[in-house]
Amino acid sequence: MKASGPRWQTRLNVLVRDWLKAHKLEEIEV
Repeated sequence: MKASGPRWQTRLNVLVRDWLKAHKLEEIEV
């Protein structure tokens, strides 16, 4: 798995955002 592309980071950001939204963790500042 190569994680050196902008697409990978964007996907990771989206996953993190979705996870935070799902768990409603607004206390954590990213």
